[in-house]
Amino acid sequence: MDIHPSIFVNATPVLNILRPSTGVELSRIGSNSDGGYLISQEVKEQATNLISLGYGFNSKLERDFAKNKNARVILFDDVSRWSFYFFKVTTKLIRHAFKQMMTGNWSKLWITNWNAPLKDWIHLQWCKRITYLNFRVVASKQNNTEIDFLEILEVHLIKLPLVNLIKIDIEGGEYEILSFIKDYSEYISGLIIEFHEIESHELDIFQFMSQIKGDFHVDHLHVNNHRQPINGRISTVEVSLTNSSFRKQSSSPANTSFHSLDMPNTKNLPSIFVQF
Repeated sequence: MDIHPSIFVNATPVLNILRPSTGVELSRIGSNSDGGYLISQEVKEQATNLISLGYGFNSKLERDFAKNKNARVILFDDVSRWSFYFFKVTTKLIRHAFKQMMTGNWSKLWITNWNAPLKDWIHLQWCKRITYLNFRVVASKQNNTEIDFLEILEVHLIKLPLVNLIKIDIEGGEYEILSFIKDYSEYISGLIIEFHEIESHELDIFQFMSQIKGDFHVDHLHVNNHRQPINGRISTVEVSLTNSSFRKQSSSPANTSFHSLDMPNTKNLPSIFVQF
């Protein structure tokens, strides 16, 4: 539960095009903080395959999805290297120690949960329904550490049976690959996309939403509160969409992005909601 006062910001043009609908039953999947998302109940119940782009040592969403009957998950990310893990842990230790020293909490210098990334990585390796592929997803690969998004769509998506959900959280790389989605929309039941630095990519988002208009509907818009608004402008949003062919419920435009199942990405900062 968020104990901090929430912040409501007025919708900018780019947020208006991401305006969600009311009357859609949503369900949470993944963490109750960063890495958790709201998706339509229809997609959650019917999707049997998840193609996940982006990991960052938080596989709760993928492991939750893998619990579904006959589920299959394919996860792409290039950050699961031991060097990255030790960098993450060291950075966390230094930040925690500095914070405790500045506040005079000398008794709390030892950090808890510093090994959370290691625990998550171990859980991921033991989950037989998740196939982890250590590649960075790009529009056009330049070396052997990368994979084309088009290759993922051709080799993995259209060959998967039944219904597919795609999650995209690749720290700004999403704008390189969005244009490929339109041609494969018939194979995608739902999309989860984290848009970064949205004010710098208004045109990219407008073009993408125009391309998929009629094929997908926005079910939920969540503002990532890790970076607080500056002059009413926000940085990162998470958007959940459902294929129009799966939309059974009638809906109307929402007046706000707030939903009772929302959780802040960063628990010690105020939640942020959009007023339309």
